[in-house]
Amino acid sequence: MLNIIRYCSKREMFRLAIGVVISLVLMSQGVYAESDLLKDDNLKRLAKNSVKKIVIPSFHVVFKTAEGGTSKSKKSFFGGNDPVAEANMVVSWPGVDKAMLQKVADEAYGEFARKLTDSGLEVVPLANVTGSEAYKKINGTSVPVEDGGRITVAPTGLSIYDPSAKMDPNGSLSMGIANTNSSGEAGVAKAVAGDMKGVGIARVVIVVAYGTFDKKASLSQDYLEKTAKASIAFKPLLTIQPKVESALTSLTILSNYQEIPMYKMPSAYIAGDTSSVFISSELQSGTIVASLNETGLTTGEKAGEAAVGVLGALSNTKSTYKKYEASIDAAAYEQALKDMVGKFAEQVAARLKAAINK
Repeated sequence: MLNIIRYCSKREMFRLAIGVVISLVLMSQGVYAESDLLKDDNLKRLAKNSVKKIVIPSFHVVFKTAEGGTSKSKKSFFGGNDPVAEANMVVSWPGVDKAMLQKVADEAYGEFARKLTDSGLEVVPLANVTGSEAYKKINGTSVPVEDGGRITVAPTGLSIYDPSAKMDPNGSLSMGIANTNSSGEAGVAKAVAGDMKGVGIARVVIVVAYGTFDKKASLSQDYLEKTAKASIAFKPLLTIQPKVESALTSLTILSNYQEIPMYKMPSAYIAGDTSSVFISSELQSGTIVASLNETGLTTGEKAGEAAVGVLGALSNTKSTYKKYEASIDAAAYEQALKDMVGKFAEQVAARLKAAINK
């Protein structure tokens, strides 16, 4: 993906800048779309399985380090020759302080665990989970994982892993499901809880962005002439987003495990039920961007812009490009995210409590 921003005229830029200022004033106290923020699936199974104790072996905080957005006008129904305007924006976060991200991930876990505990659930202490021999068999990494424009971080002591991956990459095929991280999670729960009855294994994912976009696009007609417009403005607001690619902001609880004895090997475990709570809209707080600086295009990006311009001329499409770098206020970022995770976790805990006590 090109690190570019497609923009409009200077007049439009001024209007958008004013819009951003107004948005920041309105958002300065934090905006939480509590109504319809949460959705859930199959929570009734928690009550059916008498889940009262939670083990959290997986807690991933996905920090976005590049924000990209596109605003594009649409042609009319029979407007094959209608003009099209397109505006793209990419705002990168250079020099990310991974130590700060680690601290934030640790605090996020603490907030989540506290809220679940406050709701009446028993959360097995993190030290018990990470200190178990069973957890050491999980095939993952404690090192932050960078993938394109995002960094995934686990709280100190926990690992980042794929539940479907093999615990022992060199394990024989005969080990089957007993060799998967998901089966290993159940082994961890059994080791720290002593009994799988009434125990739920939780996986938490939180997707965090440092901004969102305000997009506008239109197609108007003045007598015989049609005009297409597109603009995009960056709103530097700390945001918990519903998803980024395959990562969904959610709490998933697996319960009702069945133990499958294996010949001359450790038993395999399969969850009979899966319950989840997730967000359907963004959770936004105040601004944490100290400054936003426009950067020039690289030689390759300029060549790409020229190529797009040629193709756009052939298809009656007008595009513009720019890119920016954001300077993040670390203290504001840390505090705002802690508050937002607490708010999110509180609502999740309330939803769980209501389901379990039915």
